[in-house]
Amino acid sequence: MLRMGLPVATPIDFNDLLEGFKVLLKPNGALESLREKVRSCTGASHVFAVNSGRAAIYIALLAIARRSKRKDVIIPAFICPSVARAIRKAKLNVILCDITPNGFCIDQNALEKLLVMEPLAVIVPYLFGYPSDINIINELASEAKAVVIEDAAQAFGAQWNNQPVGTRSHIGIFSFGMAKVLSTFRGGLINVNDETFLEDIEASFYGIANPGHLSQLLDLCKLVVLSVLSHSQHIKPFIYVWEKKFQRTSDMDDFDLARYSPAQAAIVQRLMNRLGAITAVRRNNARKIEKGLAGLPGIIIPQVALESSPVYLRFPVVVEDINIKAKLVRKLIQGGINVSQMYNKESFESVCSLTSYISYYPVTEYLCDRMVNLPTHAYLTERDISTMIDIFRSVIS
Repeated sequence: MLRMGLPVATPIDFNDLLEGFKVLLKPNGALESLREKVRSCTGASHVFAVNSGRAAIYIALLAIARRSKRKDVIIPAFICPSVARAIRKAKLNVILCDITPNGFCIDQNALEKLLVMEPLAVIVPYLFGYPSDINIINELASEAKAVVIEDAAQAFGAQWNNQPVGTRSHIGIFSFGMAKVLSTFRGGLINVNDETFLEDIEASFYGIANPGHLSQLLDLCKLVVLSVLSHSQHIKPFIYVWEKKFQRTSDMDDFDLARYSPAQAAIVQRLMNRLGAITAVRRNNARKIEKGLAGLPGIIIPQVALESSPVYLRFPVVVEDINIKAKLVRKLIQGGINVSQMYNKESFESVCSLTSYISYYPVTEYLCDRMVNLPTHAYLTERDISTMIDIFRSVIS
């Protein structure tokens, strides 16, 4: 019987939740404490906490657009539609760029061709928790006088050359929303590394309201339900609660703006204290999966650069034959493994619907049909990992 909840889950315990309820009653400087914690954890410069990653992107774009006549923002075509939605909400233009074959970064050659359009910004996401070399993109964007935003929503705690992601370009974005490395149900951070934009981001940030007391209480209650069901031995109650009660909006819908709640800020600080342990579990699970799948024909598993220290939010596998991929997904779900097919053809079409500049994105379209993401989180058991490996080996053989 299906037993696993979300493909991504953060281990949250009773004391974490209790701290959130305590701070709900008495905020006690939790937000300022969070900012200091993030600075010490990542080396971030100027930190602003809001209610979602997409809100963070939106506010950052508003700030950098305030003093520029440019309107184009380049993003990978292989990306969550919510990023494109934030760009459009800021009344800017979405320009899509193809990606590298591993799906982790914008393709440099494709980017160079787009930079002649003199864009306002380039957003570089670190998908599935795998960082990439952003120095080349920084150099190319600098020549075009474009701002670079590191979208580290899926990679909090990851490093490249021992430097934390989100600190290597003009602006960095983090997220504590659903399906992130550290999750408090909602949450986003803006890290301003270039003080040129600090005043404008402050103006945008201080113009949004604090979340209401009832809103904070509801989010805490949802987090309680999700944390309990994540431990559940059966997936059906989780799916019902998630799809029927929580996931009422899609990545294409509009979104609200508010500051991060003190209660969630208190919880995420406790999670940051365990970030190393949480990441170590993910890394260990990813290595077991990698070892089990190594050598299988017709699949491509992640190749991690020596400079890269991922947080392994997911384990992406590219299956070259789309019929075999469909069979794998079906068998994995039947075996109780809640695999994810993020950034599939449907999400790609959603992103394309938000741009008027359509080109050809061969790598993106190839991966949309063929990528499947395996879970790596702490609720995995040895049996789950063995099940994944056995299904791959049986289907492919």
